[in-house]
Amino acid sequence: MIVLEPQVVLCEAVERALGIQLLGERTAIGVAGDDGIRGVLAFDKISSTDCEMHAAGQRGFITRGLLRAAGRWMFEGWEVGRVTIRIPERNTYLIEIAERFGFKPEGRQRKLYGTDDAVVLGLLASEFSYVAQQTAHRSAA
Repeated sequence: MIVLEPQVVLCEAVERALGIQLLGERTAIGVAGDDGIRGVLAFDKISSTDCEMHAAGQRGFITRGLLRAAGRWMFEGWEVGRVTIRIPERNTYLIEIAERFGFKPEGRQRKLYGTDDAVVLGLLASEFSYVAQQTAHRSAA
């Protein structure tokens, strides 16, 4: 089940898991199961050009439904031009998921997560398949 509230709890879960502090306007979307919160996608540094996405949770928490809902927020709701995500390089599973979703590798940041480097990936609004499908559908109508 996708959960949107309570925002503070969802944002704090990501901050604890990644050892970061979300900055500026922030919001989150999570997935809950019978055992509680399974995972969270949190967003901060939201502007018209970019926002940062952070992911933390149990393996397999990221579903198409969650990604579709997050994409709608980012690209249709906030109308950002791109999304940036930084993932610890040791989390190859999440890097693969991000790339399957359409994120493109853009570089790395050394020692961003303590001793771990971060892989930096980006996704443009025009690359988000759900928005592209909706736009094509609307123009065909």
